[in-house]
Amino acid sequence: MNVLDAIAVQRIARAYTARAPKRPLVESVVRNASFALSEGAIQPLGVYIFSGRNLVRATEAALGDEAAAGDVDEDGGEDAARREKLSFMGAPVGLICTMPKEMDDADILEQGGFIYAISLTAAEFGLAASVIREFCGMENRLAAVAGLDVDAEQISAGLALGYPEEVRPQFHDQQPSAIAEALVWR
Repeated sequence: MNVLDAIAVQRIARAYTARAPKRPLVESVVRNASFALSEGAIQPLGVYIFSGRNLVRATEAALGDEAAAGDVDEDGGEDAARREKLSFMGAPVGLICTMPKEMDDADILEQGGFIYAISLTAAEFGLAASVIREFCGMENRLAAVAGLDVDAEQISAGLALGYPEEVRPQFHDQQPSAIAEALVWR
C-alpha cells in the first residue's frame, strides 16, 4: 500500500468488522508506529489497549451517565455521534494514548505524529484506525479501567482499531479539504 492509499483508508474507515486483530498484530502496529518518534523514543508515552470484555468496560467507563441516555437522542445527531465515538466506533480494539501532563509543545506535537503514525501503520497491515478526540479529558472516567495515573498522565487521544468493514480508497477522487484550497505561497 502506498502512502496516499494509506491516508485515504485512514480518512474514510468509519465501520469495523467484529473480527478482532490478534494481539501480536496490534502490538506490531504500535511498535512500528513508535519509530515515528524522535530522540530515540525517550518520551514516556502510554498506550492502553482494550479488547473483549475490557473494551466493554472501557466503553462503559467513557460513556458514564451517557450510557443511560441510550436512545434518547431524538434528533439522531450530536449525542448519538458522541456515544458512537466513545464506543470506539464499534471496533474490536480500542487504544487510549496518554502523555505526561508536563509535556511541552514540541512533545505534544510529537505525540500527534505518533498517533497519526498508528493510523498509517494500521493501514499498512490491512487494518484501519480512527482517531477519537472525545477521549481527551476523560482521565478520571478511565483511571480504574486503564490503570491511569490521573495526577501524572493525560489522555491525548483514543483510537478505534480493527479490520475495516468497507474501505474504498478514493484519495485521488476526493475534493480537497479547505486547507488544501487555502495554501498560500509567498
